[in-house]
Amino acid sequence: PVCECLSSVLGVVGLGAQQHIQVIYSRCLRLLSHSLQNGGDENGHYKVDESDGLEKDFAICALDVLSSLCEGLQGLFAELVSQTGTHDILFALMFSAMRDSVSEVRQSAFSLSGELVKHSFAALMTLPRAERLVELILPNLDTDHPLVSNNAAWTLGELAMQTGGAFLEQYIPHLMHALISALQTPDMAEGLKGNIGVTLGRLGLVCPNQLAPFADEFFGDWCSVLSLRAGNVHVERVHSYLGLIAVIRTDGQLLLDKKTNIFSFMSACAAWVYDHHPATPVAPNDTESASITSQLRVILQTIKDHNESLWNKVLNKFDQAAFLVNSFALT
Repeated sequence: PVCECLSSVLGVVGLGAQQHIQVIYSRCLRLLSHSLQNGGDENGHYKVDESDGLEKDFAICALDVLSSLCEGLQGLFAELVSQTGTHDILFALMFSAMRDSVSEVRQSAFSLSGELVKHSFAALMTLPRAERLVELILPNLDTDHPLVSNNAAWTLGELAMQTGGAFLEQYIPHLMHALISALQTPDMAEGLKGNIGVTLGRLGLVCPNQLAPFADEFFGDWCSVLSLRAGNVHVERVHSYLGLIAVIRTDGQLLLDKKTNIFSFMSACAAWVYDHHPATPVAPNDTESASITSQLRVILQTIKDHNESLWNKVLNKFDQAAFLVNSFALT
């Protein structure tokens, strides 16, 4: 209970607990090391022992506290790691937790990794660590454990924004297989699908040439996720649509003469100019949002001009036709 309390408080308090932070951090590493010492070996093999349940609870709590510390301290977390000389220990324990047989341990480990990548990438993440992280993300995108998959996908998206396309392009074929499979899993929770949609957007933003060959396989599902407005964090929404636009521009045939794709894209475009409630239109109030609206309009107008007969057939079946045409001032 004490660890769970710390995890809840530290993400909010941050530097307010500065005089206690190093003690808390060091204690978490010791607790995590002890809890995982009977876990998987370096090859990911495990000894199943029901008595380990309590130990794994401690591991989960320690990981959650570390994640909250990273979230609360943000860039200063890297200074804490440097001051204590624990770079190698921290990553070794986190990577070990990502291989654990208990899904909740892996879930918490990927929560920590996402915060590390988001706030401390430049200071802490070497190339070998980044490569190892991608290797561990891949098997954990398996939707048999949705909460693990959710955090692994989020970490991947944050990694894309930090590393750019040059690092990730070699992994795209394997990543796309896993992400498409997860996106198209029946009865998957909207939250997980929304997170995968954001990750696809971020990958599309940095690796559009590598994603484009796969786009026809998942374009409709991707647009459907955006239409649900499952990811409501503004920066994630922006990244999703910027990635969508980048992939469309890379694959010039994706929307031409393809009724299903056009309909799905219409839904995503209509969702862009809505707030959380579908009856409440929202006028974007920042330059980036206005730019996305403009780019979506250009794509819609291009589809219409290319084949107006097909456009009208699709539009007649779209229940938000008038809103779409008026919002994007289509002529």
